[in-house]
Amino acid sequence: MRISFFAALRRGSLAALVLMAGCGGSGGDSGGGSQDYAVRTAMGHWLNDGGSWTVNGKGPAGQSYSLNIQFSAMKPGAIPIVGGMAARTVETLTATIDGASVDGAVTYYYDSASLSFIASDNGTGGCSVATANTAMPSNASTGAGGAIYAASDYDGCAAGAAVISTSSTDWSLETAAGFALLCLKQTALGPAGAAPAVQSTCVEIAADGTLGGRAHLFVSLAGVTLIDAGNF
Repeated sequence: MRISFFAALRRGSLAALVLMAGCGGSGGDSGGGSQDYAVRTAMGHWLNDGGSWTVNGKGPAGQSYSLNIQFSAMKPGAIPIVGGMAARTVETLTATIDGASVDGAVTYYYDSASLSFIASDNGTGGCSVATANTAMPSNASTGAGGAIYAASDYDGCAAGAAVISTSSTDWSLETAAGFALLCLKQTALGPAGAAPAVQSTCVEIAADGTLGGRAHLFVSLAGVTLIDAGNF
């Protein structure tokens, strides 16, 4: 599943707000472990049931910022570009710094049973369509991971739109501060010669796949870290 707000970053206000608070660093710790976690069940909760996580970080001047990530399931809707109907969930991200807040939303279309990604609408005139899907395993131990899907990114959401970039998404099961995290890492290649954009979104999961309240978000664009925030 494409878990991102790259499209929202294209709205100058959110990009500017986040850049003001940008800080260096990388994602959470990864570690080994023998306990199995129901990663596919966790992904089903994430997409079909939704959730909300607020993470916090500090900018280079010491200013604090917060980011709320919310996923909300919707009624099935018409799939852009390819047609047909599919389950939908909406990701809304709200960034707040120095009392100012902006947000952006992306709608994802997927199969509610298999959790296969079909398409997304970034809310700013662009859509993406899956070109390949790889099923997640039912269970995994920390340190495991693999591909989820690849997609073509279009400059519109109707038939005849042109492909302007490609992206891929991987999953991994990591640990941070002693908690297990299901992470989705998206890499968007963009135009030829452009540095890739990378986003890693991690949420806490229990062994049975129940989602917890801890989360971590990391975003880099053109080699610059925009966000490195968590709530551990």
